[in-house]
This record gives sequence, C-alpha cells and structure tokens, in this order.
Amino acid sequence: GKTSGRDKDTSVERCEVELQEDLDETECRLVIRLICGLAGVIKLYKLTYEPVHVQHAIFDRSKATNEWSIEPKYLKEITDHFGPSAEHLDIYSEQGKAVFTSFTTKSSDGKEILRQPVHTSVAIEKRDFDYYLAEDHLHVAIHMKDFKAAIAHAETANAKITARFTRPSRPLQFAYESEGVKTEFTLMTRGESPGEDVPGSSRAAPQLSARQTPAPVQISQRNTAPETAQMPPPRSRSIRPLTGTSTRASQSNTETQQPPPSMEFDSLFVPADDDRQWDVPNDEDEGPVEDELGWDATGEQV
Repeated sequence: GKTSGRDKDTSVERCEVELQEDLDETECRLVIRLICGLAGVIKLYKLTYEPVHVQHAIFDRSKATNEWSIEPKYLKEITDHFGPSAEHLDIYSEQGKAVFTSFTTKSSDGKEILRQPVHTSVAIEKRDFDYYLAEDHLHVAIHMKDFKAAIAHAETANAKITARFTRPSRPLQFAYESEGVKTEFTLMTRGESPGEDVPGSSRAAPQLSARQTPAPVQISQRNTAPETAQMPPPRSRSIRPLTGTSTRASQSNTETQQPPPSMEFDSLFVPADDDRQWDVPNDEDEGPVEDELGWDATGEQV
C-alpha cells in the first residue's frame, strides 16, 4: 500500500557507523548514526567500551580420559523426549549404549502439578557416534539448560560436537569449530565414581575403631591392678564405746567381730553368767563376816 508522509519522514535513509579507536584517546567509542527521512532527523547512538582480559575456565584436554563426538542433531532429537521442566541430565555408558537421563523435581507452579520426581532415559547406540571412548557406569550430571544451549549453538553452526571429561565433580567440555570460529562450553559436573564409596569406607573404619577402643579403661586397669594387689585388707579395730565417738557402722562391725566374754575391765558389759558378781551382798545367806579394816569419821583406825 501507499505510505503516508509521516512514514517517509521517519524512515531511515542510511546508517553510518564510525569506530573511534585512537591511541591518544582514553576511551573507545562505536558511533552509529541513523539519518531519517526528508526532515534530516539524525539519531545518534554511542557505545563506550574498553579492552579487558578475557577469563577462560581451566580445562586440560590432555588429561581427559573420556571423549565422544557426534552430530548435534542426534542430541537435539533426544532432548525432545525430555520435559520442559527437566533440570538435570545424567550421562553414562552401559552395554554398548550411551544413556541420557533427565530428572524433573516435584513442582506445583501454575497449571503444571508434579507430585513426584520424574526421570526419563533415552539411549543412543555407540555406533551412531563418530568417536566414542568412555568408561562404563561412570555417571556425570550437568544442568539441562547448559546442555540444550551447547547443542543448539552447535546445530546452528552445523558443526560436530565433542565432549571431553575425566570423572564426576570435574569439568566437562563441549567443543566444536566451524569456519574459523572455535567454541568451548566448560561445565561443572556432579556425581560419584563407581569405586568411590569403597575406599572411603575402608579409610573410615580404622578411625571408627580407634574411637571405639576404650584406651583409658585399659590404662586404668593396668594402674589399679598393682594397687589392688599391694593394698592390704583393712584391719579390724577394737572400738571402745566409752569414748562416745563410735558410729553405727563401727557398732555393727563390733557386734559381728565381738571377742569372747572375759573379765577384763575394758568393757562396760559383762556376761550374763557373771551377773552375780554385781549383786548386792546378802548378809543372811553368808556366814559371819570376818574382821575388816575400816575408817571412821575421826580418821582413827578401829
């Protein structure tokens, strides 16, 4: 259709781009000029930038023990089987196949309600790979969105993608090259090695046994045994109740270890057989009293 006069005035006639990058200038600018319509309207955009040191993730390809290469379209096909809410991707090799398993956690966002975690596994034959060398049952897990971004970019560049990694919890790198453009995606992985639990448990066992060994008890037994052997049995002491300081325990010991009755005056008590010795004298029963030596009030001897 016909364009109005307003559209002619605001349409862009030409675009001028200028790069200002002189050594004597402190700033570098990218200037873009848009000349619009017959009115001579100029729109000016300036982008200031500066050179910076580009940081790269450290990844040593010479130490990578697992590697495979494949066309990105095959990887794109398996992602179609994964749900849109899948978060993690587990990759491992088993029985001549490469298995890709997606994990979706429980969610209740909007209309989507997922009560239990779901995982979906898709296998690719090793013969479909251009190159495949990986250890069996070695699981490495990465984020699904990183995996999709790498294969989507490789598919756009129509380049074969290569994955290199060593073991779980170590970096994994997707790399491809096309028309002089070298692309690398270095990702962090998660997972456990196949024999990782066994050495850990064997190392922990001596520590647990060392903690459970009652070392202080053995030392106390060695120290107390000679003392017990050298310590003589307690001597039984004769307690004199006249002092009035005997305790209940000592009285029980005295009763259990009471010596045979005797006429010694160490004790206040006498046997029942000798009670007659303490009776009041009976003059009627006895015969005539013999002469006795006594004292009267005057102190004279009678």
